[in-house]
Amino acid sequence: KEVEETLVSIRSRIRHTDPYDAWERQTRKDAFHVARAHHSQTLATLRSAVVSRHNATEHSILAAREAERVDLARRVAELEGKRQLEERRLRDAWREREKRLWDRVESSIKGEEDRYRARLEAEKKAREAEERAKLAEEQRRRDEEAKKRKEAEALRLKAEEERKKKEEEERIAQEQKIAQEQATAEQQEGQKMRSTLGCLEARDLWLSGLKAVKGPKAPDPPPANYQPPPAPPLKKIWSAQRRKITPKVGQLTDDPREIARILKAIIAPIPSVPGADQQNLHHALLSSVSKAVLSQAETEVTAHKAAARPLARVIVALIATYPLLGEIFWARMIGSIGVWAVGGIEPTLIEVDDTTGERHELDAKGKLRRWGMREEEPTDAYVSRVAGVLRLYFEMLFVEMDGLNLGNMQLQPQFRPARLWAYLAQLINHEGMLKRVVAPEAIYVALDSVGSKALTIWGAQFVKILRVIYEGTGKEKETWGGPEVVAQASRARCQLEVEKILSA
Repeated sequence: KEVEETLVSIRSRIRHTDPYDAWERQTRKDAFHVARAHHSQTLATLRSAVVSRHNATEHSILAAREAERVDLARRVAELEGKRQLEERRLRDAWREREKRLWDRVESSIKGEEDRYRARLEAEKKAREAEERAKLAEEQRRRDEEAKKRKEAEALRLKAEEERKKKEEEERIAQEQKIAQEQATAEQQEGQKMRSTLGCLEARDLWLSGLKAVKGPKAPDPPPANYQPPPAPPLKKIWSAQRRKITPKVGQLTDDPREIARILKAIIAPIPSVPGADQQNLHHALLSSVSKAVLSQAETEVTAHKAAARPLARVIVALIATYPLLGEIFWARMIGSIGVWAVGGIEPTLIEVDDTTGERHELDAKGKLRRWGMREEEPTDAYVSRVAGVLRLYFEMLFVEMDGLNLGNMQLQPQFRPARLWAYLAQLINHEGMLKRVVAPEAIYVALDSVGSKALTIWGAQFVKILRVIYEGTGKEKETWGGPEVVAQASRARCQLEVEKILSA
C-alpha cells in the first residue's frame, strides 16, 4: 500500500502543470515573434534607404554625363569653325603670294626703266646742284642763327613752365593729403559706428581676422591680443586639458541631452574668469577648442552634413560662455578657408609691413592660404573642405539653443543671422569671386543648411536673392564657378535647392 501511494504521488507530481512556467514559456514565444517582426521592418527600411541613395547617385551621374556631352558637342563645333577659318586663311595667303609674285616681275621691269631715266636726271641735277650749293650755304648760316634764337626762347619758356608745373603739383599733393586725411578719419569713424551697431562690412571682417592670423604661431593661431604660449608647468596643464577636450568634440550627436553633457565636459577644464597668471593657458585652451571644432567640420561635416548642427550648438554656446573665443574662432576659420569665410571680397596678395611700411608680394604658399587652399590639394577635396566649414558657420548663424539654459547670449556681428544676408548679397555681386570654383558650392551650402529659415525671416526680400541665384546658376555663358565639373554639379544643386525652398 505504501508503494502504491508513493507511485500515485509521483504520477500526480509529474502530470501537474505550473501556471507560472506556462506563462514564462508563452512570454518567450511572444518576445521572439515581436523581435522577428521588428527585424523584418528594419530590413525593409534599410533596403528602401539603399534604393533611394542609389537613385540619387544615378541621377547625379546622368546629369554629369549630359553636361559632358553638351560640352563635347560645343568643342566639336568650335574645332569645325577653326578648321574653316584656317582653310579660308590658307586660300587667301595663296592668292596673296601669287599676286606678290606677279607684282615683283612687273616691278623688276619698271625698275630697269626707272634706273635709266634716273641716270639721265642725275646728270642734270648734278649741274643744278653746284648752283644751289652756294645758295644753300648762305641759307644754312641764316637758319643756324634763327635756330639759336629759338632754342634760347624755348629754354626760357620751358623753365617757366616747369616752375608753374612744380607749384601746381605741390598744390595738388597738399590737397590730396588733406583729402586722404579726411577720408581716413571718415573711414575710421564709419568703421567704429558699424562695429558699434554690429553691421561690419566684409572688408572689416576680413581685416580683423587676417590681423589675428598674421605673425608667429604659438601652439595655435592667436587672436588680435595674442600672448606667448604658456610655459611649464602651465604648458603641461594645457596639454592635459587639451587631451580631455579634443575627444569630446568627436563624440557629439544631435541629442540635446548629449550635447549639454559634452558641453559641460568641455567647459570644465577652461577657467571662465582666468587670473593674470592663467591668461596664456586660457587663450591656448580656447584656440585648441577652435582647432578641434574646425577639424571636425573639415572631416565629419564634409562626409555627413547633419553633423554640423550639434557642432554649431556647442561652439555658439562656448562663444556665449567665453566671448574671447569668438575672435579666436574667427581667426582660426580664416586661417582654414581664407577669404571664403567673408565671401564678398577678394584677398590682397601684397603684404605691407606695419613698422616700415614696405610692400612686398606674398610667396606662393601665402597666396594659397589667402584663398584657403593647401599645397597639392585636389580641387574636389578643396571645395569639400571649404563647404564643410561653411556649413558649420551657416548653422551657427541660426543655431537654436533650446535646453541649454545659456541666458541672454550676445554674439559678435559675424555670428548673427544678418550675416547670411550680407554674405550672399556681397558674394553674388562680386564678379571676381563668382568665377572661383568654390562660389556655387558656398551658395548651395548656405541654401541647403539655413535657406528655409532665411526665407521665414526675410520673406519676399529673400526671394529676390533666390531669383538672382537661380538665374545666375542657369547661365550658359559667364557661368558661376567656371567650366569645371565640380562647379557644374554645384550650380545644378543650387537650382534644385532654390526650387525646393520655394516649393516648400
